[in-house]
Amino acid sequence: MPKVKSYAAPWLSHGPGRNLFAPSTDSKALSAPSPYAKKKKTIGPRRTIARRGTEVFVAVGKELRWGDLAYLKEKWSTSHSHRRMGSRVKREDSTQSFDDAIPSTEEAATAQGFRTIKTPVADDIQQLIISPNSDYLAILTTHTVHICVVPDSSHLTAEDTSPLRPKIWTLGPTTHVTSRSSVASAIWHPLGVKGSCLVTITTDAIVRVWELSLTDRWSFDSPTLSIDLKKLVDGTTLDQDFTASTAATNASFSQYSLEMQVASACFAGRGSGGWSPMTLWVAMREGDVYALCPLLPQKWAPPPTLIPSLSVSIVSKVAALEDDPAVSERDKLLAQQQLEWMGDLDSQEPQIIDTAPGEQPIEVYTRPSRPGVVPRLQGPFEFDADPESEDILDGLLTDITVIGKKVDTEDLMMGEEEDLDFDDGDQEGLSLSVVCLLCTTGQVRVYLDLEGIEAQWLPPRNKSRLGRLLSAADPPSLLTFQCVDTLASIEVNEDAWPTFSSDVMSRYSLFVTSHAGITFLSLSPWVFRLEGELSGESEAGSDFRLGLLVNGQNSIRDRLFTQPSRDVNVSLAACAAIRDPDLGYFLLSATPYEPIALTFETPEDDFTPIRHETPYEEKPVTMEPLDFYEPRPTFQPSHAFEQQSDLPELINRLRSSRHKTIVNQEIRLSPVTLQILTDAHRVLGEDTYRLGTAVAEIFRRCSTLQDELRDQIKKANEVKEKIDKIAGNDKDGDGESDEVRFERRITEAQERQKRLNERLEGVRKYVGKAATRELSVKEKAFVEEVKSMEASVLGNPAAKQQKLLKKRFEDVQRLRDELVAEVERIQKPGDGNEAQQSPSKASELKIPSEIRKAKLQQVMGLLNHNLRLISGRSAFIDIYTSRHPNKSYTIYAVKVHKAKRQEILSATGRDLEDAYETLHTKSAQEVYQFVELNGFSFPRGMKPNDSDTSDSEASTLDASEVLSVSAISSDSEVDDIISHKGKKSKSPHRKSKKKSKKTASSDEETCSDAEDAPRRRQHPGLITRPSYIPAPPISNSQPPPPPPGWRGPPARVYPRAPGQGPPPPLPPPNRFPPGMRPPPGMAPPPPAPGPVSVPAPPPPAAPSKPVRLVISWAGHGEKKIVEHCVPSHRALQRTALAHVRGNWQSFENVLPQEMTPGRLWGLGAKVRRVAFGKEMYAISTAAGVDDLGMYFKADEIPKFEIEVEHDASIAPPPPPPPPAHPHPQH
Repeated sequence: MPKVKSYAAPWLSHGPGRNLFAPSTDSKALSAPSPYAKKKKTIGPRRTIARRGTEVFVAVGKELRWGDLAYLKEKWSTSHSHRRMGSRVKREDSTQSFDDAIPSTEEAATAQGFRTIKTPVADDIQQLIISPNSDYLAILTTHTVHICVVPDSSHLTAEDTSPLRPKIWTLGPTTHVTSRSSVASAIWHPLGVKGSCLVTITTDAIVRVWELSLTDRWSFDSPTLSIDLKKLVDGTTLDQDFTASTAATNASFSQYSLEMQVASACFAGRGSGGWSPMTLWVAMREGDVYALCPLLPQKWAPPPTLIPSLSVSIVSKVAALEDDPAVSERDKLLAQQQLEWMGDLDSQEPQIIDTAPGEQPIEVYTRPSRPGVVPRLQGPFEFDADPESEDILDGLLTDITVIGKKVDTEDLMMGEEEDLDFDDGDQEGLSLSVVCLLCTTGQVRVYLDLEGIEAQWLPPRNKSRLGRLLSAADPPSLLTFQCVDTLASIEVNEDAWPTFSSDVMSRYSLFVTSHAGITFLSLSPWVFRLEGELSGESEAGSDFRLGLLVNGQNSIRDRLFTQPSRDVNVSLAACAAIRDPDLGYFLLSATPYEPIALTFETPEDDFTPIRHETPYEEKPVTMEPLDFYEPRPTFQPSHAFEQQSDLPELINRLRSSRHKTIVNQEIRLSPVTLQILTDAHRVLGEDTYRLGTAVAEIFRRCSTLQDELRDQIKKANEVKEKIDKIAGNDKDGDGESDEVRFERRITEAQERQKRLNERLEGVRKYVGKAATRELSVKEKAFVEEVKSMEASVLGNPAAKQQKLLKKRFEDVQRLRDELVAEVERIQKPGDGNEAQQSPSKASELKIPSEIRKAKLQQVMGLLNHNLRLISGRSAFIDIYTSRHPNKSYTIYAVKVHKAKRQEILSATGRDLEDAYETLHTKSAQEVYQFVELNGFSFPRGMKPNDSDTSDSEASTLDASEVLSVSAISSDSEVDDIISHKGKKSKSPHRKSKKKSKKTASSDEETCSDAEDAPRRRQHPGLITRPSYIPAPPISNSQPPPPPPGWRGPPARVYPRAPGQGPPPPLPPPNRFPPGMRPPPGMAPPPPAPGPVSVPAPPPPAAPSKPVRLVISWAGHGEKKIVEHCVPSHRALQRTALAHVRGNWQSFENVLPQEMTPGRLWGLGAKVRRVAFGKEMYAISTAAGVDDLGMYFKADEIPKFEIEVEHDASIAPPPPPPPPAHPHPQH
């Protein structure tokens, strides 16, 4: 525990040091809190002091001040010593005090180690966070973040005293603004490259990672990674979008808006062991704690021990889980994901960056992309053995700090010859992480992470069931070790915001700064004792010792400084601990008016100062005077005497109001006069109360000063009496001289030594008499007789051991014979079928062959049905098996259609049964996609029209055509179908009659359709196929006859525009799909001679109209366009998809290598809402409602909101077919 030597630093109270903390002239610190303030002050942490060595940065209002404490102290010491050596005369008419020195011309021309930095902030600075390498300084207000490049130290002693204007960038000019959520914390990532990675966390639970570069201005505008924790807490798969919304306004209300309001966040130290340096701990205001691991920037630089330690732990964990059959599937997936992450990291070649001379080079790695970039959100944590509290403020968190576990160097360096350089502090301490939470009441809760936080990711999409299991699993937990109160009950305030500060002496020591004072807290007394119990090999009595450790008063708590006012409006800045040869062990804090500097006793291992005015010369050892005084805090009069009253402001408002005439008139009794006097009384009452309290404090301090002076005089008298007794000048003595007194004391000591020698001689003689004698001859013979009788009765121990070994050998032989017989009995019934059974399946030896054959027949039957569904009834399916040299089997499903074989599916397995099961699984997946796209209709090129009203836009084609894509290697084949004779074969194509505006009778429509049917068969069109799926040639062999009762595919029904009458009649029943010729018995009659009429085209669609589209592509931002299209769901979806596929380069976060044709054609679109004015309305998606014409009747162009996302279940749609041209007859 540090011992306070002084509560004030005179070099910070006078001269340039005072200007470092003095309120600015335009600051409102000197004015009292006005009762007319409209905006309530936002509560939050106040970290306005940052340090770089002995240099400190102090934020006062909107100003940033920079000073070197060692330089200020040296200047003050020099001037103070010169002032003591010189002689001065105080004149009666002089107004200058003795303590103020007149600076010389040369001293006044220099900056005296103090400069002011101009900042572009618009509000008071709340936090200052300096980077690990002290190159950048993060300047935080309530909503904005600015990054300042720390200037060189030479500016502190330059001749120019004007304010500095270094390079300052605004971080996230469109992200961290006043219209968004406020900034809760800003943390420099411990694994950033040269300390250039900043992590910001806003109160709405959005984490952003910024990788700053002075040469890339874009790095200050947008983060490289953003995660919305409210989305991530409900995440189930890796491919979900967890990025923060880029909307200009705040997000809408969420169920986690109150529960996930961030209070603070932190990382463990860079030198911590395990996953601690890359684990972000987030404390919510309502009391929940979450962890995000691993959170890494795109480029990161680990310490030398991090990757080897993680590799050892991951490999050992995977090896242990493989041998344990009781491990759950979730744990196995987690281990495999960690192994995949480490494999991606091991495959990289790190980039070497040179550093300053004398420092080791930095190895830079790239963040692994597998299994994912966004980790799983772990939490909220459950607090085991957490004491219940009735105070609501005990559940409101304000700050969090995590002390990572120590680095285990013994396991890491086992078998290595070279030793790595470790920090002594990282190797000592506890092998568990310690989590400390701070509440509004000043209560510090200490928790132990017994399970240990490890890297976790969400499962992939094909294992989404595990994601649901993870959400339903038990949450992680923290063990409550201790609760320490740092504030008294009368000091608790709901607007208080206590904060943690680290100590430079030990990582297990903390400072708690609140509005009431500064408290020191040390966990070292129990940390090392607990580590000894956890790492000890002896378990005897461990429960008893752990009980004493937990129940005892373990942590050290000491109130170092108490603020007299205890006013929450005059809060203390988070203190900063400094240990320097020139400053000693030093603690610095500040109020809005003055600094608070505590000087502690220097530890025993202090070092020699490195800064001197003259060359260092070794001084002789001198006896320093003992410190008998007790340090007392300096008294500062209340600042209420300097604050301005609000009464002049009240009078000015009155003179500019509508009652300004009353000011110059006589006082009359009226309600207006009463209100004015009431307001004035309230203002004067507050002023007099502040002044009265300040005067009472001065009177109390004066009374206390008298009592303290009496105590000092009393202690001085006690010291004087002790000195007199030592010197022999005390009044109680007989007046003997020092020589007589010394001789008397020597004589008494000699006599006492003589008495002790006599007692020692008596004890020696008594011990000699009490010693035991040797045994006689008879006694020795009796002992031998007893031993021989024992050997005859109990036997020889060596013979007994030999019998035991023989019995064990016989048991081993007996067990061997039994096992050999059992193996022979098992192998006998399997000799006949040995060639058919797989040697790798030892578990199937006991399965009867009848059951296996029945199961195989069942799988083959299901497989045949599936293949017939997805290939068409007219095609024949052949199954071929192939046996590889490694005794594995491959099964091919081949479609025989029109004298051509085409592979549909194939599967490989360890044996025949395994291959059939795999092939059946693949066919089941194809059946699922076929049914989703086409229903249970026969295969054809397009879906029926009744699916046009679906929410998702996706073109479909025949399943056999989709399956044939992988088997065709060339895209240069023509789309026309070539017959064996070299002539183009013509297949009928379906056309529909043009709808008439007048209603016709059903007889006329039937007759007309019957007359047009032969013409359509006589003039067939070409088969339309996609350009990237070539059609197979048609052979001359006759196709198989259609199944009985098959009436042909249903005709396509085109969407009707409003008011177009009934749909056209269905085509004749004896129609066959393109590419299939009817049998000779069902062939249509030859066409009648005469002129041939051209069939009618499809019915016209509704006219296109202008429309505004807001296209939101998941993960790639949104885009606004104006197009012309038909007012229908289908048309809007196709228009949006066509724009995305043709202009994907204009969207955000688009990688060209990922924009493959399969990915672009697998996109789906959904029409969500329509805008009228400034309001959005949802659109009904009822079945059959496709017309959106009613939204186009407004005066302005309608605006629709369309969402585009990737759907893996959608088959790649073909391009639109070209118009069919009728061929002339020959």
